[in-house]
Amino acid sequence: MKPLYALKTGIFTLAAGFFILAFQPNLKADCHGKQCPLKNYQHHEQSDKEIPSLCEKFCSKVDFFMRHRTELSLSEEQIRDIQAKSFEVKKLLIETKAQQDVAMLELYQELHTPSPNLEKMKSLIDKKIESKRTKSYGLIEGLVAIKKYLSEEQMAKAKEIYWQEKYSSHGGH
Repeated sequence: MKPLYALKTGIFTLAAGFFILAFQPNLKADCHGKQCPLKNYQHHEQSDKEIPSLCEKFCSKVDFFMRHRTELSLSEEQIRDIQAKSFEVKKLLIETKAQQDVAMLELYQELHTPSPNLEKMKSLIDKKIESKRTKSYGLIEGLVAIKKYLSEEQMAKAKEIYWQEKYSSHGGH
């Protein structure tokens, strides 16, 4: 009778976890002060720190290049490349978030068993950390790639526009 109870409890725990994950509200509608191209994927926490997260940096770079594509004279190919890289990173963020969520769900399930397996729980934590590492590597690869899509002249113009925006947004100070 105990194995049947454990099976029912496990199924209920998994169902409850997925229900919570599936129906949590989207709080990232205006992440890091801009309309983030990845806002619907709950990919990062809004940062109160002075140093932006890699995800914030990637999102703002993509957003900046797309908003200023005319001034930067981006070609159709450059725009397609940036959009394709943004899609690739979105996909990676969704996959890694799901991997992290599943690892934590499995960890909590194991924790609530009568005899939790410490090695299994350590392995699940390692799985979550590896997923975070994959996410970070993907973000830095994406940042480097989108910067390489622009010529030196376009990057110089982008920096000029950036500093003009930054200077004007602080009231000339």
